[in-house]
Amino acid sequence: MSRNTLDLENKAKCYLDEKELFILYSLYRQRRISTMWSNVFVPNNSERLHIPEDEEDKVKYFERQASEVYQRLNSKKQSAIVFSYLLELGKALDPEGFSLYCNADYALLDGGFLYDDDNHSLMWEYFQHILSDKKDIPDKKFEALTKEQKKAVEDCLLEENLKDGKVQFPSSLAYQPIKEYKEAILEKKADKDFIELVNKLITDYDGGRWNTEDVERFLEIWYRHNKEQFRQNALSEKTFLHEDAQTKIARLIFENADVHLSIKNTERLEQYLTDYIKRYKDDELDGKCRSGLTGSFFSSGLSIPLHTKMFGFKKQKDILLQHLKEQYDKYQRSDLEIGHPYIEPEYIGNDRTDGVKITLSETNEEQELFLFVHTMIALSYDKELVIKDFDYGTKGIFDLYDRGFLFQVKLTSNLFADDIRKEKVYFDAEKSVLIVNDKEIKVQKFNDQYHTLRIIFEEPNEEWFFSRISEKYDPSDNLPDKKFYNAIYQLNQKLKAKGIDDFFITTRQSVKINEKYLS
Repeated sequence: MSRNTLDLENKAKCYLDEKELFILYSLYRQRRISTMWSNVFVPNNSERLHIPEDEEDKVKYFERQASEVYQRLNSKKQSAIVFSYLLELGKALDPEGFSLYCNADYALLDGGFLYDDDNHSLMWEYFQHILSDKKDIPDKKFEALTKEQKKAVEDCLLEENLKDGKVQFPSSLAYQPIKEYKEAILEKKADKDFIELVNKLITDYDGGRWNTEDVERFLEIWYRHNKEQFRQNALSEKTFLHEDAQTKIARLIFENADVHLSIKNTERLEQYLTDYIKRYKDDELDGKCRSGLTGSFFSSGLSIPLHTKMFGFKKQKDILLQHLKEQYDKYQRSDLEIGHPYIEPEYIGNDRTDGVKITLSETNEEQELFLFVHTMIALSYDKELVIKDFDYGTKGIFDLYDRGFLFQVKLTSNLFADDIRKEKVYFDAEKSVLIVNDKEIKVQKFNDQYHTLRIIFEEPNEEWFFSRISEKYDPSDNLPDKKFYNAIYQLNQKLKAKGIDDFFITTRQSVKINEKYLS
């Protein structure tokens, strides 16, 4: 078994990283996971590498390269490990029904990771220059621009090129590719099959798409080329950290492209999570797993944590229940947004420059030994709360706060029995039951009715267009509105059998829960 592969039998009886468990739980609940979804696909390394300034040239060169690679490990969004893991995970969980696809749509906006920033900045400065009073005064810094680039900037001021009376900055020439892309792809100095796949993913500085077979081929090319480069570098003066143009383009794709994994059959994953959470509650786990993303990606730092023995489940549960009670007492409502009870420590490393060294952020024993995600999921399995939704990182594009793990939960009546009044209407995704005025409407788990309800109850007060439900259901497939219209129709039939005939308000394009049931 590859180190990147999840141990579905958990023979080692070890702890998953909180992020890996979160990813698996999300895949189980939603049948898909995407690296675009959040910044959860980021290593946990808290070390920093400090490089001395005055050393011999060769030493400085090596250390500079080491620093660049190391800082990349700490800041990158993802890597070949993530691609490989998601591919192997799909094969292991649902070999007949899984699909993996990759696109670079968002990563290539305005040139994206192929964009030469210096070139664009200089063209923009030239644009401002010819609009200023100093336009007739030559400036040597603009000599770096080609005649075509200068003409493109000048032509955009011509009246015939204005759009609705506004000047359009010439983006096609402004966004020039980085030199490695020119060398590897445009000048065709990379492997032929590599160029073919890159051109399929990147089309005229826009995003194309890879399917499962393309991702698998790209990984094969990556590992093959790495072996060849290692042998060549070993016979030259180049270090093992050296990247040629093909390697850099591949790495940029791994770090910036979005990968989406979908599965249809969740039985194996459901069984794995059930067994894993039971072992967690029975205190049968010990030590961090060496397989999967836990061993190969999330916990790949150079240092060993100070605290390694996790709290037993009783203490884990006591910590979380205390946090839940505090949140309930604060808001006096049973539907809550719950984040990690401990604050991330600030970096306090000593930036001395007398040698290469690694420093750590301050360690916090309770924070390191408390497993928030594990315990939250365990409480949901025990029916002490219902997890309605979950997220990681920022809440949106303009959110300035990384919020870490967030769970939208519904506290059940038996958790704080004297305090909590159960709401009249909610969907219990764990039990696959719709509750309306104490009446239970059972639906088959993971069918169209189940997922339609799950999505609607993310924002129960909203009007949901079927096209939006389709996007949340499976962004890789343009599903027809009729699929979800029929799901609502079938739910209405079940509701009518319980004496409820006006729960959903529907049109041909949308559905909304009747407000009288939500008040």
